[in-house]
Amino acid sequence: MWVRKMSSVLPSSAAQLGVERLQLSQKNLALALLIFAIPIVGFCLNFVALLAIGWPFALPLVIAGGWFTGMAFIVGHDASHQSFTASHRLNAILGRISFLPSLTSFSLWDLVHNRVHHRYNNVRAFDYVWEPMSPEDYAAATPRQRLRNRIFRSGLGIPLYYMFDIWLPRIFLVRRVACGTYRRDYLLDGFLVWGFLVFEIVAAVFIGDIFGRSAAEALLLAVVAPFLVWNALMSLVIYVHHTHPEVAWYASVEEWRSRNGRLTGTVHVRFPWVVRKLMLNIMDHNAHHYAPGIPLYNLTHMQQQLDTEQVVEWDWSMRGYFDVVRQCKLFDYASGQWIPYPESALGHPTE
Repeated sequence: MWVRKMSSVLPSSAAQLGVERLQLSQKNLALALLIFAIPIVGFCLNFVALLAIGWPFALPLVIAGGWFTGMAFIVGHDASHQSFTASHRLNAILGRISFLPSLTSFSLWDLVHNRVHHRYNNVRAFDYVWEPMSPEDYAAATPRQRLRNRIFRSGLGIPLYYMFDIWLPRIFLVRRVACGTYRRDYLLDGFLVWGFLVFEIVAAVFIGDIFGRSAAEALLLAVVAPFLVWNALMSLVIYVHHTHPEVAWYASVEEWRSRNGRLTGTVHVRFPWVVRKLMLNIMDHNAHHYAPGIPLYNLTHMQQQLDTEQVVEWDWSMRGYFDVVRQCKLFDYASGQWIPYPESALGHPTE
């Protein structure tokens, strides 16, 4: 079902990879602007269509709204890495606009993602995104903490993780405990996001009224439901990016460096071609961590150049997803292995 990829093609040398990385880091402004426009226009048109059609026929459009939000987010994600265009200022503008549908603060995302997650992915106490509990952590946890962990690491609970563990406490709310200090850009980006949410609410109620929708129905259709779909998709994506029975977490930065954790701590999940393109190549995640300066439209080629023997990859399926979930509960940092929960429902790990 999943393999550590092997190939008859010899891995690229470090020098070859360096050349490829430099070439693929070149930016294409026209292509970038087109990619930026598609999800933004799609989100706006879908927003109006949701209010015009109403239930139950709007369900596919609710999913589309979450998907357009995700596509726009991926553009913002690239812009925050300064990999979308060659202009730092244009990246900042396009990134902030692209992050609005997902209610994401550009500067807080830069803190959470670029300066924390990307710095040392999968390193204990450095990277808190889907950081697994150790058996000792679990034994010392309260029953409430254990239950919370079990919910978020269940197949049906994983879609809830991003909203409650990342977005609300670290991206949407400007909190000193999360960001360290109230910097000017954190506050300004917070006002931008909160202002957009107010605008979105007013627009939904106003346009919904034109089509005979109540305020509650309009908000549920155009604002709440697509946003929940987006959060579920985001949770799933970031989970499979770094969680797999053959992908380790690391007890120290030194261990991470010695085991090439930037590459081996990520997973390449293969989807059908159309889905990959609709996801703007975000699943070519080994390439992204290896070279975050490469724009999304060049990631697939970089993924093909990497040392294939170090890359864990698998073809997406619901069965494969639930197999990963079943095996990846607690992580033993001493042995470098994933282990199951203890036999008792919320008790201590078995010896």
